[in-house]
This record gives sequence, C-alpha cells and structure tokens, in this order.
Amino acid sequence: MIYQFKIRGVVGSWWGTTADDIEYFLSRYKDKDVDVAICSPGGSVAEGLEIYQAFKDHGKVHVHIVGLTASIATVIAMGAKTVDMVKGSLILIHNSSTPVTEWRMANKEELDKIIAKYKKERNNLNTIDDLMASIYAEKSGKTMQECLDKMKAAEWITADEAKDFGLVDSIRTDADSAKIVAMGDNYFNNIIKEYGLPALPVRSDGVDAVVDSEGNPTESFLAKTWQGLKERFRKQQAKDKVMNKKFENVAAVLGYPGIEEKDGYVSLSVEDVEKLDKHMADSEAKADEKADELGKANGKLAELKQKVQDLEETVKNLKDAPGAKADTNPGEEPVAEVVDNEAGIKLFNSVMGL
Repeated sequence: MIYQFKIRGVVGSWWGTTADDIEYFLSRYKDKDVDVAICSPGGSVAEGLEIYQAFKDHGKVHVHIVGLTASIATVIAMGAKTVDMVKGSLILIHNSSTPVTEWRMANKEELDKIIAKYKKERNNLNTIDDLMASIYAEKSGKTMQECLDKMKAAEWITADEAKDFGLVDSIRTDADSAKIVAMGDNYFNNIIKEYGLPALPVRSDGVDAVVDSEGNPTESFLAKTWQGLKERFRKQQAKDKVMNKKFENVAAVLGYPGIEEKDGYVSLSVEDVEKLDKHMADSEAKADEKADELGKANGKLAELKQKVQDLEETVKNLKDAPGAKADTNPGEEPVAEVVDNEAGIKLFNSVMGL
C-alpha cells in the first residue's frame, strides 16, 4: 500500500504531525484522492480537530489505520471519506483529560480557588467529550450515549470490533503493516502509560513482538523506530534549513559567530536591533544610489541611440541628393594630339620665303 502521508507521533508536537503539516500536504493534492496512514497515540485536541475538519473539507481523504491509534488520532480518522483498519491493529476512544499539577500546601481560601479552577476544567472536558462523541456518532450511526459509554470504557478495540461499532468501513489484511502492531509487551506499555492510556491487551495473534524474552527491544522494532525518527527529523531539518540560513545572515550583520534559537525564538539586545535598523537603512540608501545610477545610464543610452538614428538619417539623405551618383558609362575620352612645333616653324618659313 502506498500512502501519500503518514500521521505518526504525538499530534501537534514537533516530532509528530501538526495541522500545518496537513494543510501543506492537502494543498498539493487539491481535488485528488489521497491515502493517509494513521499510527498515533493522539495528542492536542485543538490540532486534531483542525486536521479532522481539513480532511472533511478536502472530501477525498482515505484513512488507513495501521498499528496503534488512540485518542484524538481516532477523531482525525473520522473526517476521512473512507476508513479501513489493518487486521491486527488496535484503536482506543476515551474521555478527554487535562494535566493536574497541584503539589503544594494551601489554606481553605486557596483550596476554594483550586476547586473552582478544576470545576471549570471539568466542565470543559465534558464539552469536549460531547463533541468527540458527536463525531463518533456521525460516523458510526450510533447514538451519542452509546459513543459516550464506549469512550468511558476506554478499552482497546480490535479491527473487527471497530467495524461492528461502525468506526471503520472495512478491514484490510496486510501482513507487512500488521507487523508494526505491538501487543502485550512491557516496553510499549510503558510508552502508552506516558500518555495516560490503558495498557494493551495481552494477545497472541502472530504479530512480531517489540521486546525479547528479557524485555529488551528487538532489532526489528528498533529498526522501525529509527526509520520513523529519521523521516521525522528529515522533515524538520528541511524546515530548519531555511531558518538557519536567515539566522546566519542576521548573525553576519551583527558580527556574531551564530545566533542561538530556543523554542522557536531568538533573543536580540537593543544594540542588536539598532545595528539591524542601521543595516536596513544603509541597504535602502545603497539601493536608491544604484537606482539613480541606473537611471543616468539609461539616459545616456537613450542619447547614444538618438545620435545613431541621426547619423543613419544623414547618410540616407546624402545618398538621395542630386549628383550623388557617379556616371558609370562615360563617352570616349578625347585623344590628345602630339604637335611637333619645330617642324611647323620650318614649314611656315619655307612658304613665306623666309
């Protein structure tokens, strides 16, 4: 199966898939059918809903669930025109959650504020759950309550169960794709735990394990993981290359060996900003100077063109003037007679008796 795009990692994170990634991808395939694979534990609800709507708006996205797909990643799949699931894969739909990070001493007034804050968070979660349930219901044909009950159960669902519930349209048998499914091993369960998802069911259906008998990652799993990371880093490096070049140019203006970027931001001092402002002002002045020089050069070129035209006109007029053309067939040149003056004098004297 050839996929035009793969949604991997945490949705909305730099090492996963973002809404911007999807927007750029779909812009290249307007009005075309596209196949998208999903193998993600979920992530940002906001980013996921944006991707879900992008799939619906495009109208020709075909999603293929491969491996383990959970949380908001399953909602994304619901926006596709068709959804299939590789035999041996698992999906998980569940209630939304939010971080709880209170670890402090508090008096009663402070406790009231904390309780009020989390009551608001709970109401927000309830709204999000209803929204996701409505999306599942639209796809499956089930009622909102049936979908909410399924979410509350928070159990991993097989391909057959997902099809029976109406979350996927068909099941695909793909031995190669099924091999990336990891079930019943501590290694992957530890990763899942980080996202607050329930542990995978212990099953044995022929898929390759990702850990050996001692609990260490297998070579095949490490190879797949490394390949996934390389693909993700390759995308990120392509994005960073352009930005790094910009940093280099700015660093050259400021006289720095380099500029450090942190969390998508760079820090500049007031002096740095003044240097950049002066550089831009100097650049504008040089641009104006070059534009002035270009204008003068164009003026001189126009003068030379006019002189050439005047000379061409003068030559034309000279050629057309009367007598300008030479007589190419002159008559015979008169022959000059050679006269012997001394003989003539002698003749004249003899006639005259001199």
